Amino acid sequence: MDSAVKMKWEVRNILLNIPFTRSLPKLQKELEQAIREYLERGFDPYLRVTSEYEKLRLHMDSVVYLEREERRTVIAMRSGGSFRCYQSLQKLEEQLPPSFFVRISSKTIVNVNYLLDLRPYEVTLQWAGRTITRKVSQRRYPLLADFRRESFGR
Repeated sequence: MDSAVKMKWEVRNILLNIPFTRSLPKLQKELEQAIREYLERGFDPYLRVTSEYEKLRLHMDSVVYLEREERRTVIAMRSGGSFRCYQSLQKLEEQLPPSFFVRISSKTIVNVNYLLDLRPYEVTLQWAGRTITRKVSQRRYPLLADFRRESFGR
């Protein structure tokens, strides 16, 4: 089986994204890390956002990327819509699981489940028939490349 294949297990409504491997110690390590991150999140798969005049709970699986524009944070959703809020990217990042969301620059965080391509200093995301490219900072590119290699085997 291809090492780039990701296994998804649902255990009592818990979705764990684990890279496929035949190595039992590596699988155990990945599983322990995924469970630890899930427990640290406090069993809440929702991103809590205060948007203009209302408080929202956005399911993290539906969040494609977050990006700072002027003094607002734009949250792009899988449905094609987006939300704007005044919360800082850093405050929102604290709610996001690091196994799925990666900061690629000082103003952008992406959900790696929508990652289509990674080239030197740019990333391409794809969802709902849309494709966008975002710049990756020089400082964060090596971290993102390592993350992709470890998580997806490519």
